[in-house]
Amino acid sequence: RMAERRRGGRQHLCLVSNPQNYTDGQLFEDVQRLKPLRLPIFHGMRVVFTRNVRKDIDYVNGMEGSVLSFDACSQAVEVLTETKFRVNLRPRSDMDLGGFTCYPLKGGYSDTVIKLQGAELQQVMDL
Repeated sequence: RMAERRRGGRQHLCLVSNPQNYTDGQLFEDVQRLKPLRLPIFHGMRVVFTRNVRKDIDYVNGMEGSVLSFDACSQAVEVLTETKFRVNLRPRSDMDLGGFTCYPLKGGYSDTVIKLQGAELQQVMDL
């Protein structure tokens, strides 16, 4: 249910990527107000991890990588991190988000200035 086939890729429901879930740059505290956003996942897509899971393989919040594959049997998204680790992400229930189950990732193509403070960036495009 979390990942459905569509145009050669997969779809994932994501709460943190939906701009309607924020007010003044902060995620709503009332988890009942949060609405998921359908985020397509495809080979080569740049992603950012949103949770600290395993530091030894750089499966940590803020780590960037690119999608290598999706395993339908295990529901795992394989990601190659910037530090060259291969990480298999599986849907996780997030108690901070009211028990919502999703992959701990978001699209890695853009972010807000607040989220990027202190980041070392190779390229910046100001729109």
